[in-house]
Amino acid sequence: MITSLTNSKVKELCKLNTSKGRREALLFLVEGEHLVAEAKALGLLKEAYTIDSNLEGELLSIPVMNKICNTKSTVKQIGVCYIKNKSDLSDKILILDGIQDPGNMGALMRSAK
Repeated sequence: MITSLTNSKVKELCKLNTSKGRREALLFLVEGEHLVAEAKALGLLKEAYTIDSNLEGELLSIPVMNKICNTKSTVKQIGVCYIKNKSDLSDKILILDGIQDPGNMGALMRSAK
């Protein structure tokens, strides 16, 4: 369990809250159980940290979690994720403006694949 606010790992995680820190490390933070699970499902999760021993990840104290996170309320889990290379992204663009019906948007997105 990490309890020190001056721990070197905590300092590294706090740097990911700046754009310079994210660019240099090629990593970013996600906050919350749902986003951590989504990142893991997409293969982007490098490591996870938690204040709840029932969740996956290295344990942190609540003050450490509050120092790392950008949210006002304490989150139970955060994840460190890889930034995808721009070459991994598609070159296709779909621009939608003034969509009235969500079903129309879904049909456009499916047909745009």
